[in-house]
Amino acid sequence: MGGDEPDDTYEPVSDSSRVDQEFEAEGRYLIDAITRLGPSYRQPVYLRYAEGLSPPEIGEIMGISANAVSVRINRGLEELRRLTGYDDLPKHT
Repeated sequence: MGGDEPDDTYEPVSDSSRVDQEFEAEGRYLIDAITRLGPSYRQPVYLRYAEGLSPPEIGEIMGISANAVSVRINRGLEELRRLTGYDDLPKHT
């Protein structure tokens, strides 16, 4: 039998690939939400969580102090929670 025959085998979708797809979809959703943040929060939040930079590194890029970066990240996360409806979820006590 030659190598020109179609391969009729398939791999069933595993639970781990479903989880990966869910994380990827959530990641795209959050990146989209980050783009809707106010301009002073958008870049620090993106650089921190999408690029993995530290506040001092972000401060150097933006020309502001690491403390100012941390404040913008925290306020940006608050806005992100509002944009995504996370603030509307019941709080666990």
